Amino acid sequence: LQKLALDREGAFKSTDIVLDFGCGVGRFCPSLASRCSQVYGIDTGTEVLRLAVQYNARPNIIYQVYDGETIPFPQSYFNAILCVFGGVLQKHVFPEEQLTHLVGELQRVLKAPGMIIAIEHVHGRTPARHYPREELLAHFTRHGLVCTSHYPIRKGHWPILYMIRLGLIPASLFPRLAQYELDKRRHEREAYLDYKDYLFRFEKKG
Repeated sequence: LQKLALDREGAFKSTDIVLDFGCGVGRFCPSLASRCSQVYGIDTGTEVLRLAVQYNARPNIIYQVYDGETIPFPQSYFNAILCVFGGVLQKHVFPEEQLTHLVGELQRVLKAPGMIIAIEHVHGRTPARHYPREELLAHFTRHGLVCTSHYPIRKGHWPILYMIRLGLIPASLFPRLAQYELDKRRHEREAYLDYKDYLFRFEKKG
């Protein structure tokens, strides 16, 4: 579903050098590599990077360890940055001061014009461990990163997802179900108790 949402957003071009921030095992890197010039995946976990190299290697993908402080690339290096949830932009991973530093680092390595696509959990009743949507947006705005769109792509505890995990739904139906969920959630905004996965698009103007 996240890959379909990214396809619809049309954010990545064939000439782009892209950073997958917090890439984990590299789940999104091969699809990025198929449409972009060069992809770099960084993460703090050496074990997940080992799995990324083992299972998601491509000639134009480089995986690299990130120390959690400084993104290991020079200023204005990337045309686009991808950050897909896993709590990457949440308080329990990056408290206030660290998130401010992180967004500054993302802004530093991003070219102008350039783009950041983030997919993250947004809660209706915000738990202490999570940033409210408006606070998350404010962090990026303070660094000159303009949010040009943000919208829900999936309900948090989507029943279909649990049926998929249990093997009750054939893989042939996945694309159709993903399209249905994206279309259904796209225009929803408020008044929910559960969390939703939101897609954010930030732009650094040239």
